[in-house]
Order: sequence, then C-alpha cells, then structure tokens
Amino acid sequence: MKTLLFATLLFFFYNSSFAEEMGWIGKFKYTDAHSDILAHLYVRDNSPTGDRVHQTHERTQAITAQLRNDNKGYEWFYVLNDRVFRMKMPYLTIKQIAKNVPQKQRTQMYRTYLTDPLMLYYWNKNPEFLLDELTAYHNGTVCAIEDGLGRKARGKYSYKNFVEMLGFCEVMRRMVNKEYDAKDLDLYLNFMRKRKEEIGILVRPLATKRD
Repeated sequence: MKTLLFATLLFFFYNSSFAEEMGWIGKFKYTDAHSDILAHLYVRDNSPTGDRVHQTHERTQAITAQLRNDNKGYEWFYVLNDRVFRMKMPYLTIKQIAKNVPQKQRTQMYRTYLTDPLMLYYWNKNPEFLLDELTAYHNGTVCAIEDGLGRKARGKYSYKNFVEMLGFCEVMRRMVNKEYDAKDLDLYLNFMRKRKEEIGILVRPLATKRD
C-alpha cells in the first residue's frame, strides 16, 4: 500500500537536467518527503520545531535559499525526488499582485502573505516569495499524506493553503507583460496545477458506497 501511495504521489515527478547538473541523479533514493528534504539540504539546519509537515515546509524554503545562493541570477524551487524548477522572475511587486487578487480570494492567507506590513517590508519587491511558499506547502502536503494525515485536519489544512497560494501565483501569471519570457514559470505552474488535482484525490474524503 505504501509503495502504491509513493507511486501515486510521484507520478508527475521526473528528473530534470538541472538536477543532473547538480549531481543529484542517482545520489538520493526517494523514500518520503521529510527524508528527501533532509537529504538535499546541506546548509546549516536550524532544526525547525513542530511536526514533520511543518519541518518539511520550513526546510523546503531553506533549500530554496541554498539553491539561490549557489546559482545567482535565477530562482529555484525544489519539489521533491530531484525535481527542481529554475526561472527568472517578472518585475512585479507583491503589492501590485495583491491589488489584482479577486475579493473572494482575500482570505487570511491573503492578509498574511500579500498585505501584512512586516512581510511587505522584507518581500514586496520579491514575488518569488509566493512561489517559495507554494513549493513549501506542496512538499508539506505530500509529507502529510505519506504520514497518513492526508484526510485528517493536518493534511487538509496544508492542502488548503497550497491551493490558495496557487491561486495567488495564478494572479501573478496573468499580470506579466509580453516582454517577460514566461515559459519556465508556465512549466512550474502547469506542474502545480496537475499536483493540485492529483493530491486533491488523496485529501478529499473517500466516497461512500451507496446501497
């Protein structure tokens, strides 16, 4: 059953040329999200507190920083099993993105990540912050499912945040101008759209059989 679950979760995961460049191919054997993140993280680990889902989320962001520092000029997003996306970001601010988010999407997540004054002080000119959070919520949700929490509150909460963050990133994509080469961003977002549907099957309640 566990092997089948891994196969389902990793259906869209495949090795990229970027991972090959970094010497990852064949170096790590995927067992679960939490262990995979630890294996790829070589910067100093501040040992985030909380459960394994939270640790996976926080350490995913540490890998993002690790890749950014080692490969200047690009933003990098690690989505498990040696799969990494690389792109240059559009010239947008988070304040600009926030103004274009529809009213129905202006939830607590919106206030936390797009309008909070402290967050804007540090990240307003860095829209990659939203993709970083999206990646971390994705990996954390995979961890929750693998730990048997997919259909429990922990997994559903992480998945809800993943879906909401994807919605904010979709707003950003609609705002980019024609001069911006969006092919790498589109590749990443297409992946995340597929993952939204695939993971959603594993967190929604099982259908009950009617007599």
